[in-house]
Amino acid sequence: MSSEGFDLTTDDPTRTATTRECRDNFFAMLRDVHETGVPMVLTKRGKPYVRIVREVEMPGDMFGCDKDILQIIGDIDEPIWSDDDFDMVARPSQILS
Repeated sequence: MSSEGFDLTTDDPTRTATTRECRDNFFAMLRDVHETGVPMVLTKRGKPYVRIVREVEMPGDMFGCDKDILQIIGDIDEPIWSDDDFDMVARPSQILS
C-alpha cells in the first residue's frame, strides 16, 4: 500500500500521513484503517493534526460488558471487621475516654 502515497513501513502500530496524502488517497486510507484497525495520524506541516480511528461498537447493556476482563474471586460471607473493631475505628474518642 505504500504505492498509494502513505507510509506503512514503520514498526509503530500508528501510521502517519500528511494532509495532502489524505486528500489524494482518502478512501484508501479509510478502508485501510477500517480493515486493519490500526489508527492513522494525519500531519500538517510536520505536526500531528488529526487521528483517524476505527469505530468500536459499544455494548447495549452495561451489565456483563466486563465479563471477559474482570474475574470475581470468592464472595464476602461475613463482615471484614468485628463489631468491636468497627466501634474502635468509628468512635475512637468514646472508646479511649
